[in-house]
Amino acid sequence: MIKFFFSIFSLFIFLTSCDKQSNPFVGDDPILSIENMNGESRDILILNNYSIDCDQFDFDEVVCTENSWCSYEEGDCKAKAKDILIVANQYSEGLVIYEIDDSDIIQLSEIYSDNSFEVLDNISLENDLELRKLVYSEDTQFLYMLDKFEYVYTAWLPGLLDQNSCGDISLSPYQLTPYDGVSNYHTTQVVLDERNLDNMENVLLLFKYNANNISEQNLEGLASSTTSCSKLGVNSLNSFYSSLLSCESQLLNGFMEFYPFASPLFDYNIYDIHFEDEQIYIANPYDAFVFKNSHSHVLDVSYYPSTSDITEGCDLPRNSISLTELGEVIYNIDSDIGYFEFNFYSESFNEAGAGVMESYETNDACEFDANNYYIKCLTQHCELQNNQNDCINFGYPGAGNVCNWDPTIGECTGQVYNFNLEDHIHDLKFEIMISGNKLIGNLLGDSISTPGKCGTLITLDKFNNGELDLFNDDFHSISIYNLVEPNGVIDFYKNLKTNSKVKTIYKYNNFLITGRVDDGCYITLLNESRNSIDGMPILGSENFTVNDIFYDEDNNLLLLSCGSKGVLVYSWDGNGTNVTFLNHIVSSHAYSAKVYKNSYIIIATKYGVEIYNYEIN
Repeated sequence: MIKFFFSIFSLFIFLTSCDKQSNPFVGDDPILSIENMNGESRDILILNNYSIDCDQFDFDEVVCTENSWCSYEEGDCKAKAKDILIVANQYSEGLVIYEIDDSDIIQLSEIYSDNSFEVLDNISLENDLELRKLVYSEDTQFLYMLDKFEYVYTAWLPGLLDQNSCGDISLSPYQLTPYDGVSNYHTTQVVLDERNLDNMENVLLLFKYNANNISEQNLEGLASSTTSCSKLGVNSLNSFYSSLLSCESQLLNGFMEFYPFASPLFDYNIYDIHFEDEQIYIANPYDAFVFKNSHSHVLDVSYYPSTSDITEGCDLPRNSISLTELGEVIYNIDSDIGYFEFNFYSESFNEAGAGVMESYETNDACEFDANNYYIKCLTQHCELQNNQNDCINFGYPGAGNVCNWDPTIGECTGQVYNFNLEDHIHDLKFEIMISGNKLIGNLLGDSISTPGKCGTLITLDKFNNGELDLFNDDFHSISIYNLVEPNGVIDFYKNLKTNSKVKTIYKYNNFLITGRVDDGCYITLLNESRNSIDGMPILGSENFTVNDIFYDEDNNLLLLSCGSKGVLVYSWDGNGTNVTFLNHIVSSHAYSAKVYKNSYIIIATKYGVEIYNYEIN
């Protein structure tokens, strides 16, 4: 690795002079040093006063003195505390760890690096390690590393840093235990549940199902060739774990349990998740509804606002849908329909803590899957029987109910199910699946194609009188879920509507801070009755996209990493909505930033790590 530690005052002057034309907030503290890396640094961790347990080895004076993490004092081998910087670098660098020396001018000394621990298999086909996020557990000293779109790796940090901690074992990061049926492939977020309930460490993984993934990654009970979704799984280090196992990856995997069915389905394009106080906050933009034909091609369909003048689908403009006050999705689409997907929103279940799935889970026509993360409420089959058009409905095996097909009104009369699929063709099989607030309709073998290609697609009879809304492109939200113990099931709690897409979330005390896409940052006091986040905009962040939020409670410093616009620095006491702007650091493209002691701000950027001199006190 090539390292450059140098002052670049002239470069900084050049950058700030360009910035002043469009940005009123320009920092005047120069870059102190740069660690020029051969790839993007996407995340950093700073561990102050980190030490290795030297007492456990019973070193004599010679061996103790030779160990850089130990010192021999008054006949005992004592731990030597150091400050370390851990960097998640993309591609050629991999995982890099530095010792920080700030005795004079701050310097970084590399003490560990590894970019060769990626598992290559039928899922991960090439060595393209793309570390995006770092999570560290102070309880167990395990470091978790997210290789975006592939696996999560973990390692016991003392074993990485000290050759004596694992004896004869040369420890490297290893793949977190995958689940054989649905692996943590295509993982995009990882957070740690540090409550240490029952001496168990929980790692929450957001992993995604994509129509292009191989068959082993398909969703159970859903034809994933037609959809892309995401969900949370939980990987738990169980209570029988002992620190003596930390170096034995194969043994340790036996003490980790991966439960992939912990949550309902979410949309694919989730930006961020945050865990705090037994609740999971998800930056959930809620994709617009999706329609596909029988060949899985996406149809161009728009949303028509519900009005009292239009109550029939055939009266809608061509290639549009609408949701009526009766809970009917009406449509007028100039194509066959092989698949549809909706997200529903209701003020009533926002306040009551129940979603669409919870509203139907006790219905006789609906049945949970084996893992309780979705329910199927209807599979409908219409065919010619006894010279009559009959519709046979079976929500699940053993629950057959017959209704008479009336061609004059175009529906099955005597319908006993709460979901009514009213436009039928012969030899039609259709599955309705609900997971969370997402409803998915998947046609098996054919497609919906009525003569007029319009009508009522489906009716949700649990919601009427305008209680139900259909998410569309203008709706953005944060979804809040409760992590229910002891079974670790993740249940919907409520949605908080936002004015724009949320990219990153941070919660402190009872305040929620949200970084938006091209809309700056907002701070909001949470309460039970709130169903939206208008909040107070944080001064000076307007029109910025906020990639990451970091709060240093010791120094009351709030850092917003804003990509090509650098880092915004604020003073915030953590107890109110007022923040005071302090400085704008015009760094390279900033992914995340941390405060080091009272003098420096260290930033993970597109070109490596940058360190800025910042006298806080």
